[in-house]
Amino acid sequence: MTMMRNVNMATRSVRGFTLMELMVTLTVAAVLGILAAPSLRLYLVTQQVRNASFDLTSALSYARSEAAKDNNYVIISAVNGKWQNGWKIQDINCNILQTQAAYDSTSVTLSDWRTGYPLPAPPLPAPAAGTFFTSVAFGKTGRVNSSASFPAACAPASPLVATPTFRIVSVGTSGTTTRCVYLDGSNRVRTGNGVSTNTPC
Repeated sequence: MTMMRNVNMATRSVRGFTLMELMVTLTVAAVLGILAAPSLRLYLVTQQVRNASFDLTSALSYARSEAAKDNNYVIISAVNGKWQNGWKIQDINCNILQTQAAYDSTSVTLSDWRTGYPLPAPPLPAPAAGTFFTSVAFGKTGRVNSSASFPAACAPASPLVATPTFRIVSVGTSGTTTRCVYLDGSNRVRTGNGVSTNTPC
C-alpha cells in the first residue's frame, strides 16, 4: 500500500505544465517579442549603416595609400553608377585592386559639399535624381584629384568629385540612421553621425 502511494506521488510530481500555464507563458513571450522588435530592428539597421561607413572609410584610405605608393592615379567608382551596388578600386591601367559587394539595406550617395553640387551642406537634404557623383580619384600625392584622366575602360561615368562626402542612410526608415564619410582639408578620411554641424552632412 505504501509503495503504491509513493508511485502515485511520483507520477503527480512529474506531470509538467498545464495547458493554462503554457498558454500564459507563450502570451507573455509574444508580448515581450512585440515590444522588443522595433528596438532590435533599429539596432540592426544602425549596424548596417555603420558597417557600410567602415567599409567606405577603409576603401578610401586604401585607394589614397595606393595612389601615393605607386605615384600614380587610383580611382574608386560606384558599380553601375550607384554606391549601394558596391564599388571597385582601380589603378591607372584599369587593374582592379579591390571590390565591395552590394548593400541590401543602405543607400550611399556622394556629393561635393564644398561647392554645393549636387547637395549643399549642412544640413544635407534629399538629393534630386541623377545628381550623384559616381567616382573619386586620388592623385600621385595621395590627395583627391578631380582632373585625373583614365583610359576609357575605367573612365568615370560622371565628373570627378573634388571634395567627396558620402552620406549613408538606412533605406525605408526616413533617414533616421545616417552616417557621413568625408575627406577633410588634409585629405584624411573622417566619419560623423550625419547630424553634427561639424560634419558636412
